[in-house]
Amino acid sequence: MLCVSDKYRKYANFKSRVLLKAQEELKKNTDIRFEFDELTYGRKVESIVFYIHSNNRKQVIEATSTETVEPGRPKRQQTILSFGISLTVLQSQILSQYDVGYIEQTLDYCLKYFKHIAVQHKSGFFLKALKDGFFSGEINTSEVKKKKKQEQSKNYHEKRAEKELASAEKEQLLQKLREEHQTSELVEQVISELQNNRFVYPIIVESRKNGTVHKYLQGYVDRKLVEEYYRQ
Repeated sequence: MLCVSDKYRKYANFKSRVLLKAQEELKKNTDIRFEFDELTYGRKVESIVFYIHSNNRKQVIEATSTETVEPGRPKRQQTILSFGISLTVLQSQILSQYDVGYIEQTLDYCLKYFKHIAVQHKSGFFLKALKDGFFSGEINTSEVKKKKKQEQSKNYHEKRAEKELASAEKEQLLQKLREEHQTSELVEQVISELQNNRFVYPIIVESRKNGTVHKYLQGYVDRKLVEEYYRQ
């Protein structure tokens, strides 16, 4: 934009001889001043965010501080105001223009960014992040993962409900078969067929001494009931 790319090929030279020089002279000689943040990728400065202010800093601070406290305002909005953004800007340029979910997700990513990168003017950075979608890629990826997780959860609960229904229907069927066809003769027949089962048979015999039908035995009896009577 300044047409000096051929003159200042190194960013350090451009910063010291152009940016900092202009910053000093504007603040000293005019009614405006500016500050800036360097946005980096690794160690390389990729872009610069400028913040232009009135040169009367006392008025700027007072105007901002009187607008940033409002009891009962949601915590996330209070966080945004703590960046130095006024209520007027919050209402007219943020809440009225962007989806609440997008604002909150951008705020979350900005807070993570601030933990690792020292950003002097968080207000300007946050507004720029909203406008230019600094974190749109991360937000879209997060949304895809969230929807996938919701879909997986939905499928899980649907399959679980189906299994529970099938289990209940099966139990009703077995109960009906037991009432209609389970006799002592059938139970004895099943026990006789299990004599060669060295694991199950001793357990069944021991439980019958106590006058009970072991769950293993009932399982084999139920299988017999289904095989012989379910299709009739």
